Amino acid sequence: MKNKYFFTCLILSIFTFKINAQVKIGDNPTTIGVSSSLEIESTNKALVLTRIASTDSIANPVNGMIVYDLSTNCIKGYENGAWTDCYGATVPSVEVICGGFLGTYNANFALSGAQYRITLVNNSFNTATIALQTSDLVISGIVGYTVSGVSTSSVTLTAGQSAIVNYTISGTASSPGTLIGNWSKLNLSCTNTQAITWAPVASVNGSNGPNSPDNAYHRSDLLTKGPYAAKTLSAYSTTALDGNLTLTGDIMEDELNVSNSVVYSSAGATTWGAASGSTADNTFHTVICPNNTIATGIEIYSTIYFDWYMKLQCTAVNPGYSTDLGAGNVDANGPGVTADNQTHTATCPVGEYIKGVRIYASGGSYPYLDGDIGLYCTQIY
Repeated sequence: MKNKYFFTCLILSIFTFKINAQVKIGDNPTTIGVSSSLEIESTNKALVLTRIASTDSIANPVNGMIVYDLSTNCIKGYENGAWTDCYGATVPSVEVICGGFLGTYNANFALSGAQYRITLVNNSFNTATIALQTSDLVISGIVGYTVSGVSTSSVTLTAGQSAIVNYTISGTASSPGTLIGNWSKLNLSCTNTQAITWAPVASVNGSNGPNSPDNAYHRSDLLTKGPYAAKTLSAYSTTALDGNLTLTGDIMEDELNVSNSVVYSSAGATTWGAASGSTADNTFHTVICPNNTIATGIEIYSTIYFDWYMKLQCTAVNPGYSTDLGAGNVDANGPGVTADNQTHTATCPVGEYIKGVRIYASGGSYPYLDGDIGLYCTQIY
C-alpha cells in the first residue's frame, strides 16, 4: 500500500511539474531547496537508477544521461559525447615515462630493430592492469613507417611496480624529416620526436652474390638510397668478375643535383638497360663521367660472367661546385690482379669520389671482365 502511495505521489508530482517548476519526493514534501528542480528526501530509502544491460542498449545517448550498467555493475554517465568509466571506481595512480624512439632512422633504409619505448609506473597502493595494443601509439610526420607490434598485450602492476613496454616500428621512409610519436592510454600520454636523416654512408649491392644471374644487366644505383657520391667499387670474381657488384658512397646532399643525372657508356650518353658500350676482349673497358659530374651508379651486362656494356650514371654537381680527375686512377689489389674466388675492390683516396671506371676484359678461354678494377677519382670543390 505504501508503495502504491509513493508511486501515486511520484506520478502526481511529475504531472504538476509544469505548474510548480519544482518537485519534492519523499519526506518533508513542502520543503525544497530554492535551486532544486527535483529533490528526493528519505532517511531509509534510496534512488534506483535505470538499469540497462550495457550502455550499448541506448541508441541515441545525450550528454547528461546517467544509468546503472549491469555489464560492469556500476554507474556511468554520458559526457562530452561518450560514456564515462565507472563512477566511483578506484583508479590506481599510474604514470608513464617516455623513452621515445630507439634505433637508427635513415631515409631509404628499411628499419631494423626500431622501437618506441614507454615505462609504466604504479605509484598507488592498488594493483593496476592496463591493456595494450598497437593503436595506443600513433606516428605521423613521415610517410612509410607503421607501428607493427607491441611487446605485451597487457601489464599488471602491483603497488610500486614498473614495466617497460616496447612498440615495434617498421617500414622505410623515402625522405628525411621529423617523425612524431604520440602514445596515449586512459589519462596517460607521451609524445616524442625523431629526426629522419640520410645515412652518412650507403652501399648498394647490384647482383645476387657470386655466380650471379646470367644474360641480365646488373646495376648498383646509389640514388635509390639518396644523394650519394660513389667512392668505392667492388665485385666478386669466381673465374671472372661474376657477382656482388657494389657501390659505396658518401652523402652529398648539398653538392649533388639528383634531378640531373645521365647514363654514359664508352659510346656516349645512353640509358640503363641499353646495349651500348664496348664488348672487346684483351683491353680495358673505360667510362668516365663528363666534367662537373660524379658517378652515382654502375651497370654491367652478364653473359656467363660480367662481360660488357659497362655504363656509369653521372650526376651533376650543383652550381658553385666543380670536379676534376684528382689523383687519377686507383687499382684494386694492385695493377693486373685478376685473382679468382675473392672480392676485387677499388676505393678513391679520402675526400675524392668516382668520376670514371676501367675494368680489364681478358681473352682466350675466359673473354670476360676479369679483374684489375681501376677508378678515376675526383675531388668536389
